[in-house]
Amino acid sequence: MSAEKKKRNRFWTDWKIGGKVISVVLVISLISVAVLLTVNYLTNVRETNKTAGNQLLVLGDEVILRAAGQVLNEVKVLETLSRTPSLIDAIALANEERADLTDKDIESLDQAWKDDLPSIASEVFKVSNNVTTKFLKEFIKQNPQEVEVFVTDVKGLNVAMTDRTSDFWQADEGWWNSAYAEGKGSAFIAEVEYDESTKAYAMNIGVPVYDQSNKVIGILRGTLDVSSLITTLGSVKVGETGNATLIDANGNILFNQDSALIMQPAPEAIMALFASGESGWTQGHNLQGDEAVLAYSQLKGETAQKLRWNILMVQDQEEVNQTIITSLIMSFVAALAVIILGIFFTLIAVRFITKPMKTITDSFYQLATGDLSLSGLDLGYLEKIKSQQDEIGDMSRAGSSLINYLKDMVLVVEKVAKGDLSVKVNARSEKDQLGTAFSDMTGQLKGLVSQVTDSAKKVEIASGGLANAASQASRATEQISATIQQMATGTNEFATTVTRTTQSVEQMSMAIDGVANGAQDQAQAVGQATTIAAQISNTIRDIADNAQSSAKAASEAADTARTGAQTVEETINGMNSIKSKVGISVVKVQEMGERSSQIGSIVQTIEEISSQTNLLALNAAIEAARAGEHGKGFAVVADEVRKLAERSSMATREISDLIGGIQLSVEEAVSAMNDGAQEVETGVERAGQSGVALESILNAVASVNAQVSSIAEAAQSINNSAVELDNSMGSVSAVVEENTAATEEMSASSSEVNSAMEVIAANSEETSASIQEVSASTEQMTAQVQEVTNSALELAALAELLRDLVTRFKLDEGEETVE
Repeated sequence: MSAEKKKRNRFWTDWKIGGKVISVVLVISLISVAVLLTVNYLTNVRETNKTAGNQLLVLGDEVILRAAGQVLNEVKVLETLSRTPSLIDAIALANEERADLTDKDIESLDQAWKDDLPSIASEVFKVSNNVTTKFLKEFIKQNPQEVEVFVTDVKGLNVAMTDRTSDFWQADEGWWNSAYAEGKGSAFIAEVEYDESTKAYAMNIGVPVYDQSNKVIGILRGTLDVSSLITTLGSVKVGETGNATLIDANGNILFNQDSALIMQPAPEAIMALFASGESGWTQGHNLQGDEAVLAYSQLKGETAQKLRWNILMVQDQEEVNQTIITSLIMSFVAALAVIILGIFFTLIAVRFITKPMKTITDSFYQLATGDLSLSGLDLGYLEKIKSQQDEIGDMSRAGSSLINYLKDMVLVVEKVAKGDLSVKVNARSEKDQLGTAFSDMTGQLKGLVSQVTDSAKKVEIASGGLANAASQASRATEQISATIQQMATGTNEFATTVTRTTQSVEQMSMAIDGVANGAQDQAQAVGQATTIAAQISNTIRDIADNAQSSAKAASEAADTARTGAQTVEETINGMNSIKSKVGISVVKVQEMGERSSQIGSIVQTIEEISSQTNLLALNAAIEAARAGEHGKGFAVVADEVRKLAERSSMATREISDLIGGIQLSVEEAVSAMNDGAQEVETGVERAGQSGVALESILNAVASVNAQVSSIAEAAQSINNSAVELDNSMGSVSAVVEENTAATEEMSASSSEVNSAMEVIAANSEETSASIQEVSASTEQMTAQVQEVTNSALELAALAELLRDLVTRFKLDEGEETVE
């Protein structure tokens, strides 16, 4: 094996187990993360493009429906306008007037209109300045999205128009025939075109006009400015680059954010997407040639037959990919977090492996030093390791068997050292060198100890006396120690009792503090009650004052009633004066008759207001039509308002007729005024009767005055009771303050008792400490007595005999050291 290869192997074997495991886990995690990120990226590319395409598709359907809905709302507005009674009446009148026109007449009129000949001037003026034209002009003021509105009769001839049309006869136009539909009637929506007159992109909408019998009697056409529609599409955004493009059936771009592309033909590749008539999404190039996600869809159903619009939603591929990159970064961060967590849990797992191995290794090192008790190690943890069923558990059980073997050998040595030579050592195997050596050693010691035993018997007799004396001293010392221990126990119990008493005193002190706090709260509550009682007293005092004021006012009312009697007399005189003034009123009534002639102009103004109300009701009906289903109720109300306006107009005409009647009534009023003078005289008589009634009122006021005086006296009595209540609350407050002071004194006393108990507890602890010191001294005495006992065994007389026995061992030559 080469040196470099050995170096590589050593490099790996020199690593700790934890480092090896973490390295393997880290490598596996990195490979897994790389594979997962790759799969995630490929999946995200597919799913993100799919999600973006589906989102664009859903949004495109919503956008095209919203755009179509605006156009259809305008159709409903024009349909509502076509149901206006005045407009229907105007068309019906035109149909009646033009019923005898032949095709040749119509062609002649149309040509004259186109050439602007004088012969057609009267007709142009009639169409341009009639009531219906004014009504339509007012309509487009209220609806600025309608740039032009005009109405034709059943033959296609103009009846009213907001602007002069190029043709007088419209029946040769495709839009007119589509709206007329051979007399059946059908709303027509044209393609978007550039309108030269308004300098804007617009679309023509034609709706039939029906009479009461639901028969088509004419056509109403409006030109809708689609700028508001374009504004709606321009607000559609998806992310930073996503936008909408509206394309008609001819491939013309109706809207795009790039205004230069509007009304330009869409690329063939884009139109090919709509050829199948299905909705979907794909990856391709937008109108500017950049890579993008494209979603395409069309209108469906009846709406599609009228508008035939296509919607294209695009979003740059770069922006879509940005979402993928963001997702990839998040996945990487998540994977990194997983790796970190994996390493963390691996460290924990490695610790579960290396910790028991290190503990077992430390136990072997302890055995190497001769420490069979394994002091300093957690023996409970070693037992737990030994219960494991894995390789570490096997290692621990093997080490435990070794320790048990060594402990058996130590037990033999300890017994031999204690003089028990009856122990027999059996070798565990033929290779058990230590067991064989111990067996030989014990055999040789048996012979030597037999000889020593004889000498020990002689020593036993000599040492008996000394041992008895030491034993008596030991027993006395033990009795002293037991007595001291009893004193220590009693002292500890006394200290415990003192501690409990101290705690009880503290609890009592806390209770007293609570009582003191409650007393303070009670004092505050009594103070508040005193304040409230004072407020009640003040209020009652005010009531008493008010009662006295009421009594005074009642007295004044009596005086006023007397004055009223005098006033009645003066009233009678005034009635006579009224009679003379009635004559003057007759003159004024005649002047009123002259001014009634001015009511005619006012009636004219009311008629104009009724006409304006009729127009406002029509606008309300149009707005209700735009609101769709939610505006049906409002449309009914608007129709009722319009009917009321028409009734108001009729009423003004009736008022005009009544003016003459009013002038005749003025003369009758003069006669009535004369009759009024007679009634004035009757009033004088009734005024006299009023004087009698006023006298009765004086008597009633006097009675009320007496009752108010009684109320004032009762209020004064209540006021006196309130003063007594205030005094009683003051007495209660004083008692509460005394209780508060008493509880504060109790609290102070309990604090002093608590301090005294703490001093007693401290003295008890000092006494216990002193007893423990005496106990320690007694234990020292016991140890000294034991030393005396041991010294008795060492007899100088036996030293010579034992030295003779030891000389049999070799101490200087052939000494062997066991490591």
